[in-house]
Amino acid sequence: MTWKQNDIKHDPKNNRVRLSKGANHKEHPKAREYILVEYETRPGVTLENLQQVRAVYDKANGRWELHLVCKDEVETPDAPGNETAGVDLGICNFAAVAYSTEEADLYPGNRLKQDGYSFPKEIAKCDGSGSDRATRLHHKWSERRTHFFHSLAKHIVQRCVERGVGRINVGDLEGVREDENGDSKNWGRHGSLDLHGWAFDRFTNILEYKAKVEGIDIIRQKYMRLESVC
Repeated sequence: MTWKQNDIKHDPKNNRVRLSKGANHKEHPKAREYILVEYETRPGVTLENLQQVRAVYDKANGRWELHLVCKDEVETPDAPGNETAGVDLGICNFAAVAYSTEEADLYPGNRLKQDGYSFPKEIAKCDGSGSDRATRLHHKWSERRTHFFHSLAKHIVQRCVERGVGRINVGDLEGVREDENGDSKNWGRHGSLDLHGWAFDRFTNILEYKAKVEGIDIIRQKYMRLESVC
């Protein structure tokens, strides 16, 4: 579960965060009910610019934790160099990276595809989508995807830094799920499942953030794609 800024009231003087309950968890939809959380920080750490609060299940310890997401300004260093790289995103191969040195890296998306088939099957076997097991499976699936995106973006950026890349061109895939009439594309059972579960925009946002920390610009390029994204 995620609380956004409108659902959060932060009291930094007393190290407290007040989280609004959703309408479906209140006795009355308009009732002013909330969850009050007290927190501690390490010495010298100040919690400010709170953007989100996320409830995350810690499987190892069998407990729920609250992650406080803050906005922080990071000083951007100079670009590692003047070279350019291009990133093409797909489904079978999640990313292909080409460098101006005529080198290229290919990153298969087998694990993501396998999870996209296996986790929904296991969740469907659960006693209701809101059961504890279904919730744990959803969380584990989300964690694995997030780890994949962050690890891949970090690796791509590191490779770009090593090669003196100061600019990364990434294909802008907005509208890739619709045909020329604006209707959802039908690629068959598995193809459509892959297409509509393709989190290209989320990955691009992560890549953009990690690249900027290293002084690398991300340029989203509009281009025409073929019917195959493998």
